[in-house]
Amino acid sequence: MRLIRFFGIWLLAVLLWAAPAAEASSRDAPYVVTAGRSPIPQPGETFDRPIPAPRLDAGAEADRPPAPDGPVPWGQAHRYVGQRIVVTGKVVGTHNHRGEVCFLNFHENWRGKFYVPVFDEVFADLPAPPEEYFLGKTIEVRGTVTRHRNGPNIEVQNISQVRVLD
Repeated sequence: MRLIRFFGIWLLAVLLWAAPAAEASSRDAPYVVTAGRSPIPQPGETFDRPIPAPRLDAGAEADRPPAPDGPVPWGQAHRYVGQRIVVTGKVVGTHNHRGEVCFLNFHENWRGKFYVPVFDEVFADLPAPPEEYFLGKTIEVRGTVTRHRNGPNIEVQNISQVRVLD
């Protein structure tokens, strides 16, 4: 019984040890990213500087609907990445990070969902701290939808980008 257990463990160790060698041969397979090229240099190719990571998914550009004339509900904003639109929604959570930026969230589980970062240059134009002023209010925010850490957002750097509806 010990011999069978030993042989089984030995065989597993050999297979696991050999697995990286099998994966090494997959380096020759093409690796394509959204920018349309491989991040691995080809023979004889050199890079002067790192390839910048795109903020927009170039592959989804053709699938993107045209920017609407009216406001878009916050839950649909991800469809318009790279476009200038007006997004509307009720702010259900806020977080002021070190007095530099205040995040306005439209969903309690905010990770990966649309949010609005309001930068400190706007704070002085508000009658109260942004985390108090916007909380519980329905707002319209105007700007270009971008992605940061997989969450769509519109950065507010001027008070004229935001309008409180109620």
